[in-house]
Amino acid sequence: MMCRKLNDSGQIAYGVAYEGSLSLRVALPDGSSCIFQSKRSANRMAGGYICLQGGAIMERGQWQVERIY
Repeated sequence: MMCRKLNDSGQIAYGVAYEGSLSLRVALPDGSSCIFQSKRSANRMAGGYICLQGGAIMERGQWQVERIY
């Protein structure tokens, strides 16, 4: 999926991993940030994200990643 303003990198500004869940805030080069939250199920993590700029929600969506052996 094409990211907003073609952002394809950033720095993790905050991250918390609990048993079965993950929460990250990623600071992007254009000054915005995205918050990713997910739950783990076997070899897959899936959740939602929101991207903020100046306190306003600019984008929201879903994401997932799967571990393949």
